[in-house]
Amino acid sequence: GLANNGSLVGGIQMQSGPGYVVRNPKRSYGTALSVSLIMDAMQAYANRYPKAPRFMIGDLSTEKGGKLSPHLSHQSGRDVDISYIHTSNKENLRFERMSHSTLDIEKNWFVLEYFLKSGKVQYIFVDYDLQSSFYNYAKSKGYSDAQLKTMIQYPNGKKSYHAIMRHSKGHADHFHVRFV
Repeated sequence: GLANNGSLVGGIQMQSGPGYVVRNPKRSYGTALSVSLIMDAMQAYANRYPKAPRFMIGDLSTEKGGKLSPHLSHQSGRDVDISYIHTSNKENLRFERMSHSTLDIEKNWFVLEYFLKSGKVQYIFVDYDLQSSFYNYAKSKGYSDAQLKTMIQYPNGKKSYHAIMRHSKGHADHFHVRFV
């Protein structure tokens, strides 16, 4: 079924691992694809930044999927909420509202870019105001405007729906990935 009207069959429960901590194991079931991509991204992050704070993995789905309060989606094991890493480089295993000055662009972009490059992500929801930091960082790393147009909604406005990374209210304290 759909991310906002579905269930989960044969879901896999995520366990904490290198680079991340699972917040609530009872709400950490996902499809094999979702769980393996999250684990792969987090392992790559832990390898690249061995002394960095861990990400917190929030909700995916329950064991059988279906409605998961307070979410509208997270029903079919294809959605995950992930904390941002703070510039303080201190581990903070909760969702914390970020700004341009508190968001560790390099570390967060490393994971977001991993998901974007996988070709297995339908959407990544990130507050529009924070997207500009990721856009400018990616430009500084050599991404062209044409490449970024398919990746990040900024600077084309919240009503632009061509990019994978899109605005959704409530995503200034975590990002939300929806896998295909």
